[in-house]
Amino acid sequence: MKAKRNNNKPYVPFQRKLILGIASLTVFLVIAVAVISYQLASRKIEEAAALQSESNITFVQSTLNTLYDEIENWTTEVLQSPSIRSAAEYTDSPGPVVHNLIFLRLMNMTSKALENGLRFPTVGLYLMNGDVSEIGTTSSFPFSSYDDCLAYFSLSEAASTKYIPAFFSICSIKDTQSDKPLNRLVYVRFLYEQVTMKKLGVFVVEIENDAIFEKIGYISNRCVVISEDGTILVSSNPRELGATYSNKNLLDYIVSQSRMSGTITNNESLTGDTKILSYCSVFGNSGYLIAPFDYYSEMNRLDVEDYLKSLLVFILISVVTAIFFTIILSGRLSASIQQLTAFVKHVYSGQFNERYTASGNDEIAYLGEKINDMLDKIETASREREIDLKNQQIMELRLMQSQINPHLLYNTLDSVLWAIQNDNTENATELIGSLSGFFRLALSRGVERIPLQKEIRLVETYINIQRLARNQNVTLIKTIQDDLLDYSIIKLTLQPLVENAYLHGFAGYRDDGTITINASHDETCLTITVTDNGIGMMPDEVEAVNAYLQANSLSDNSHSVGLFNVNRRIIHEYGREYGLSIVSEVSEYTTVTVKLPYFMTTGENTYV
Repeated sequence: MKAKRNNNKPYVPFQRKLILGIASLTVFLVIAVAVISYQLASRKIEEAAALQSESNITFVQSTLNTLYDEIENWTTEVLQSPSIRSAAEYTDSPGPVVHNLIFLRLMNMTSKALENGLRFPTVGLYLMNGDVSEIGTTSSFPFSSYDDCLAYFSLSEAASTKYIPAFFSICSIKDTQSDKPLNRLVYVRFLYEQVTMKKLGVFVVEIENDAIFEKIGYISNRCVVISEDGTILVSSNPRELGATYSNKNLLDYIVSQSRMSGTITNNESLTGDTKILSYCSVFGNSGYLIAPFDYYSEMNRLDVEDYLKSLLVFILISVVTAIFFTIILSGRLSASIQQLTAFVKHVYSGQFNERYTASGNDEIAYLGEKINDMLDKIETASREREIDLKNQQIMELRLMQSQINPHLLYNTLDSVLWAIQNDNTENATELIGSLSGFFRLALSRGVERIPLQKEIRLVETYINIQRLARNQNVTLIKTIQDDLLDYSIIKLTLQPLVENAYLHGFAGYRDDGTITINASHDETCLTITVTDNGIGMMPDEVEAVNAYLQANSLSDNSHSVGLFNVNRRIIHEYGREYGLSIVSEVSEYTTVTVKLPYFMTTGENTYV
């Protein structure tokens, strides 16, 4: 007796079985990879990170020491300046003349430092004789004399009894823009009499926190520079300047080691949640740079190459295994999917005429049938859109060609009426004849292309109309190669350019100008230039018109519609590598260059 299928048991599609099988296998492989890779690589990564951290801290130590030397050398040059030393040796205030010399010297030296890449926002020289020189554009120091300066840094008693070397400290500098005090790093150095070593003054220089952090921040955004007493001198957060470093155990450990640099690994009592931490002495051994190193995000790939190779091999084995089991699980049941996939690839590669042929009667066959219907609809819509787009372009081109300036017709008819009223019938007759000839050539029985010589004749007719109607005696000069006279170009290409010369070159400027038309060609390009000696244009006007010609649509306030239409017609016909361009000099000339493709002429224009 045959077993019957339990109709109450829910049907599980093949796709779901396949997904469940692959998902289970993938989860197993991912867990295996995670466990094995962690065991293989954790120690190697930690060693590589420690080496990288030591390398980074050594490089930054050298960089900061170089910066310290530059600051020390610059302050030495300032304090050794004869004008400053001479002023400092005065018993009383040296007076305004000497004070101005000191101030100018400080200004020059600060500018020189800036040229060498050192920027000191605020500097101040405070002499014992009472003279004070301070330079700062956006900030000022909280003291105004030598004694105030010593008191601020708690040096009053010490200053009178012993030699005090230069040191870094935090100073609450007043920001003149926000009128708020801001903690900033300063470099303090005393000026001594060279023989007796008597103190003559003190020099205070503000150091930009950002300028120093740029040199150390690439290691970690948690880097700090602290003094031996735990005061934060440099930090990514300027608000932390002057605060006490929170990890006192770490600071005590570093000071007790008496070492120039070192690295601490996996010591939670010292490094907290950071696995690796490096430190080094900076600023002439008066401070310490502390740099946490997160080896999970900053490990050196070259140092773990063996780990990556092992992991890659394991991943490849896992992928091959997953593919093998997928093929076994799918078998013949995936034939429809493979057939549909192949069909979709053919369509994607451009074979839009191909249609799917179902090999079964399942949901894949249904999907293939609907794809066929969709392709049919897309093909029909694409064909209709292509026809509509072509018709739209033809209509746009014809509309552009028909946009002859109506003012020419109105003004000419007004001139004819005026001539008749004044019994000047000869002038009126000639005007009407020229106007008739102009429109006959312009319309050309609906032909879109005319020979170049007809376009020139159209220009000559237009100039004659302007001469009769406006008494503008403009001279036309033509330099055209003989083999181009019968060459066909788009109708109304040159006349709008000549009209533009009248409207914007000669109008209100001169009535006896000259228009020169040159036409020449090479193997692939026909170049026609229309030049007038009118008022010309400013460089920014030329730039604006050239940019306007490259626009995709007319602007509402444009004064160069004719130029735009000509350029747009050329681009529609030949592409954006062809069209108009303009150069001009004020009160000299304006030249419009027309670039067209050149075809060999054998009955009709054909490509070279």
